[in-house]
Formats: sequence, C-alpha cells, structure tokens
Amino acid sequence: MLTNLFSLNTKINTTLPTIKELNNLKKKYNICNCYTKIDIVNTLINLRVFYMDKEEIELILPLIIDKNNKETAIKSINLKSKNITDFKNLWKPLPNLKKMSKEELIQDLKKFRDAWQQNNNITDEDIENKNRVALEYDYKEYCSKKYKNAAYHLI
Repeated sequence: MLTNLFSLNTKINTTLPTIKELNNLKKKYNICNCYTKIDIVNTLINLRVFYMDKEEIELILPLIIDKNNKETAIKSINLKSKNITDFKNLWKPLPNLKKMSKEELIQDLKKFRDAWQQNNNITDEDIENKNRVALEYDYKEYCSKKYKNAAYHLI
C-alpha cells in the first residue's frame, strides 16, 4: 500500500537528516520539548506537515516509523508535487504591494478571509479599520509559503 502512494517520479530520500537540520526545522516550526530525532520528526508530521515544504518532508521521511505518519507524509509530498495554478483564493504570489491601493488590499484580504473558512470571525470592519502597514503584513502572510503549502491540502 505504501509504495502505491508514490507517484512514478517521486524519489525516495534514504539519507538521514542531521540533528542540525532537524533542529533548524524545529526552530522554524516552533516545536518545543522534543529532544530526539524521532520525537522531532513525529511532532513535525503530526502538527506541521500541512505547512512544510515538500523538500522538508522528503528530508525527514526516512526517520518516520509510524505507518500512518509515513502515509500522511507521502500523501503530502504527492499533493505538493502537483502543478496547481488555481489556488481558489487560498494563496497567490505576492504582488507589488506598493502599487496596490488600500481598497485593493482590503478587497483581496476579504477574499483570502472568505477562502480560509477558519478566519470567518474576522469581520469586514476589522479589515477596513486596519492601517496600511497591518494590511500589508496580513497580505504577506496569506501569500507566504506556509499558506501555499496548506492550500495544497484544501484544494
């Protein structure tokens, strides 16, 4: 079953990650109280796999012992290997924000908010009352790699 999850052009990484590489991932994804390689990998897969880059998942794949975690990781790798062009307002490349008006920023942030259903507690008024710096910060967040990686799992 596990081998069937891999697409034909997916390369299986057999090189074990170093503790330095794992500690960098641990720091990047705010993982605490994990001290062994296996603990770090299991925590990353259980809590952060949706936000991780394909290459990061491939890096830790050889250390994943649990069958369900391995399947989750492989599915995530395969999803992130797809060439998706329409992210359905869940993500888009960061445009030049300086060329956008405040109204355009507000309009796009409302589209992002609506696409990400968990952010529906953010009202139109909340968005409209933000200053330009706060709007640009939120816009950059929605255009980040973290949101792009998570969007693969929702499309």
